[in-house]
Amino acid sequence: MLRHLEKEPQEYLYVILLNTKNRIIGKPVEVYHGSLNMSLIRVGEVFRAAIVRNAASIIIAHNHPSGDPVPSPEDIAVTREIAKAGKLLDIQLLDHIIIGAGNVYAACQTADVWLGEHSIHNTVYWTKPVITSGTNQGVVDRGTGNVVRNMRAP
Repeated sequence: MLRHLEKEPQEYLYVILLNTKNRIIGKPVEVYHGSLNMSLIRVGEVFRAAIVRNAASIIIAHNHPSGDPVPSPEDIAVTREIAKAGKLLDIQLLDHIIIGAGNVYAACQTADVWLGEHSIHNTVYWTKPVITSGTNQGVVDRGTGNVVRNMRAP
């Protein structure tokens, strides 16, 4: 779905909108693109499409042009702010995915570090990009190679 971000020379931030059954609503929405190593994010913009499309929850995803998907301190701080805002808006942040060269880091793997009291309720470590196959969309578990979460596109 967002595999093309692996090769982008600038940071891009996308929001994936989900309904109450965690099914994807439409295509991912590009919120920002920035410079080689920094993208300024206004938290309100992250939720614009979610509010308009009446999404119950969101997943945010961005790339690191360096190829290293490990979150920066800024990534962690922004994720906390987005989770706080989502709580106020009643739009849950399910995950923050960072796409690097050939692998992916997900906030749900280390939710306590990322979000503290605003913890994400998932425990899956996404290590390969989100995949798409027909109308099914999901992620591949690094250890087993199995699709660990299926999300049907509308």
